[in-house]
Amino acid sequence: MAEKIDILLDNNIMLSAELYRPDDPVINNETDLITIMVHGFPGSRKSHENLFQKIGLQLKENGYASVSYDSRGCGESDGTFESYNINTARRDLVAIVNNMRTRGYSRFVFIGEGLGNIVSFLDYYADAECFIMLWPVIDTAHYAKNVFNSVEAMEKKKHGDFIVHNNERISTKFILELEHSTFTSYLQKITAPVLVMHGTDDKIVPIEGLDILRNYIGSGRVEITSFQGAGHGLLAGNHRNAMLYHIGQFIKKYAKNSKKIIA
Repeated sequence: MAEKIDILLDNNIMLSAELYRPDDPVINNETDLITIMVHGFPGSRKSHENLFQKIGLQLKENGYASVSYDSRGCGESDGTFESYNINTARRDLVAIVNNMRTRGYSRFVFIGEGLGNIVSFLDYYADAECFIMLWPVIDTAHYAKNVFNSVEAMEKKKHGDFIVHNNERISTKFILELEHSTFTSYLQKITAPVLVMHGTDDKIVPIEGLDILRNYIGSGRVEITSFQGAGHGLLAGNHRNAMLYHIGQFIKKYAKNSKKIIA
């Protein structure tokens, strides 16, 4: 299984993480490579029926190391749910990457789900061996309106700093940040290979949002796999099996010398 680790931030917030290390990491001669899994929001590393654990165990079996973690305020990490925003999530990911460097890892694959995709490429668009994007939130304005009801958030900001969503406090400042932000300039900077997987019937993150990614992504190698009739999280067993297979094959194919294969 996974090794539980805690990572202390400079403001005394502890991040909770799980490190999956293969019993025989030399199977693929990738001892310096690790996959970092970044969850979306709302969510945690255990979201979508423990998807990241399933990915971590599959990669471990294939000889690859990986790590999943909870951003501050989420899951088992310290902090309050309402403290989550893109900047704090970015700092959490930097802390995870730096910790992995101290463990001997120097090459990184990023798997993001939902908003975690934006978090993963904002600072590491130039450093990743490859990106794997699961139902990526690219149209953040639509996400703010569809998931958090940003119109209501704007009204409530007059009376407080948070709204209650599924019994959790979420910062209105963060919701409005999503509504008024665009991350297309960062998409243009991505040159590493990208794999995208998305359900065609996803009501939370509509697949039509991928049009923005197609128009702005800088990578010369983008593979998009759509699952017909599948909803958010690709929860069906056949979809999960296909997802795990594609992830393993993509990393095996593109994690080596990825910069050399860009068209």
